Amino acid sequence: MDIQTAYLMLGVINLFMGLSAAMILLHRHDRGAVALWCTGAALSGVGAVLFGLRGHVPDLLSLVVAAGLGYFAYLPRAAALMRERGQSMRWARPLLLVGIAFTVLCLNVLFYSPTQRTLFGLVVHMVGALWLASQAWVLGRDRPSHSARLMSSAYVILALGALTRFVSVAAGVSPSNPFVPEVSTVVMLLCATYNAIFSTFGFIGMAFEQARSNELRHARELEREQVVHAQATAHAGELRQMLSERENLLQVLAHEVRQPLHNVAAALKNAEAALQQPEKGEIAATRVSNALSVIGNVTGTLDNTLAAATLLVGRQPIARQDVEIDLLLELTLGDLAPGARQRIQLMPHTDAQTASMDLNLLRLALRNVLLNALAYSPAHSPVVLRVSDSEEPLALVIEVIDQGPGLGQVPAKRLTPAHAVGAQARVSGQGLGLYVVRRVMELHQGQLQSEHAQAQGTVFRLVVTQGVAV
Repeated sequence: MDIQTAYLMLGVINLFMGLSAAMILLHRHDRGAVALWCTGAALSGVGAVLFGLRGHVPDLLSLVVAAGLGYFAYLPRAAALMRERGQSMRWARPLLLVGIAFTVLCLNVLFYSPTQRTLFGLVVHMVGALWLASQAWVLGRDRPSHSARLMSSAYVILALGALTRFVSVAAGVSPSNPFVPEVSTVVMLLCATYNAIFSTFGFIGMAFEQARSNELRHARELEREQVVHAQATAHAGELRQMLSERENLLQVLAHEVRQPLHNVAAALKNAEAALQQPEKGEIAATRVSNALSVIGNVTGTLDNTLAAATLLVGRQPIARQDVEIDLLLELTLGDLAPGARQRIQLMPHTDAQTASMDLNLLRLALRNVLLNALAYSPAHSPVVLRVSDSEEPLALVIEVIDQGPGLGQVPAKRLTPAHAVGAQARVSGQGLGLYVVRRVMELHQGQLQSEHAQAQGTVFRLVVTQGVAV
């Protein structure tokens, strides 16, 4: 193959690679960048073909036009790389520089020797190749992209081929005639051919890398949207549950309070009627006592209802402090009526002195469990209050053991405000009270456990984790 045929092949390769890039990337990548890159490849290809046709076409085409197309081919490729980086090239200065180079070329053709014309052209190609190499390197660093680095290396090789030819001609080792089959000319052609192939491969690969990166980004965005949607759905479910429980609380409050208030009103009217008859003073005192007892039940129901509503609304962690266990027991037993306190058998089996807790909440929970046990147990039967500690997990354990019939079909861990109405059939308000106990234990990272006693009755176990200190 002679040198002219090699130039023709180089032009065909440039045209083929540009056409291939257009066909592959036209609908898969930024059309502007693809159009600019393929325009640069086409200019290089046409210039190389015209240069290879020297002797068959006028010198104006094979020298001036061919060289000018080679110079201008760097501009659209540089614009394509800058567009890939999200920038737009300011065309005025590059066009001015290429225009000056083209003017100097024309002057060289008219007034200077072939050697000077050849050296000038090699300098222009070295500068253009290094410019594109730097653009591709910055692009490969910013993304990052291995294909952009491949493109940068292809232009570095083109610049090295031009430098080899420049040094050889300047030193007089090789002739300035580019059609003489000698080493520097062959090296230059090989470097130009390598650049024509692998620079376009690098551009295509970079486009596919970008498409893959966009797909991954879209997948991550979709995944984030799905997570946000799932969180929103879960939050909506929690809100619906809260609204449902609040509605149940209002129903429970109406159910638990309305009838006892009627009973209080009736008892007070009876007491008023009895007080008007001095001989019935003892009967009046009994009726007043009954009315006060009913008022106490209503007050306890209101306490539990308000506590349950507060625990449902408040999602913040509770404020735990180190509290003496004896103080908790003393205050809780002090909340009970004298007759009820006498039925409590206290059995402390722990060396712990303090525990980390919210005193008011745990006092309310323990009082509810004791009242439940007293209410469900036969009259005058004892209720055991046993306090111990656990090593694994580290916890304060409070057990209340009664002699009643048990919880029935509703486990303690499933108690909700809705079960309070069902429990009302046995003892007013205790279903809601046990629900409050369960929520208090959850806020203490603990548990409310229930099981049947060995003989008769129920064991309620309050496990307060992370709260024992000796």
